[in-house]
Amino acid sequence: MSDKLRSNIPNLLLMVKPKHFGFNSETAHSNHFQNNSSINNLKAVVDNCFEKVLQVFNQNGIAYKIFEDQEESSPDAVFSNNWISSDPKGRVTLYPMFTKSRRNEVRKDIADWVMEVTNGNELIDLTNQAAQQFF
Repeated sequence: MSDKLRSNIPNLLLMVKPKHFGFNSETAHSNHFQNNSSINNLKAVVDNCFEKVLQVFNQNGIAYKIFEDQEESSPDAVFSNNWISSDPKGRVTLYPMFTKSRRNEVRKDIADWVMEVTNGNELIDLTNQAAQQFF
């Protein structure tokens, strides 16, 4: 592989802790994976699953960085891969989110962190495209 190209294989995962994870009625109509679960202890189940994932990462030497979910109205915040990406050329891209509740998930502190740890050389912010209904 050329020294000019960087690997596209991730060596560090970005995770958002599922503090407010749950059903989002605003996005449900466009997300067929989502359903309104009647699990009474959903938060406990989700927290337990999150901790199990971290255990597997730790046991296998997988590095990760956890960010806290900051918005009570962001049940989808764990899906940061929907609004941010990085590529081997050093570009970090922020994408527009279709629903207003999901737009709250886009965070400068996370974008700054990704730029730093990936040695990003260009931040492409497409979030303003939501105003023109481009997604």
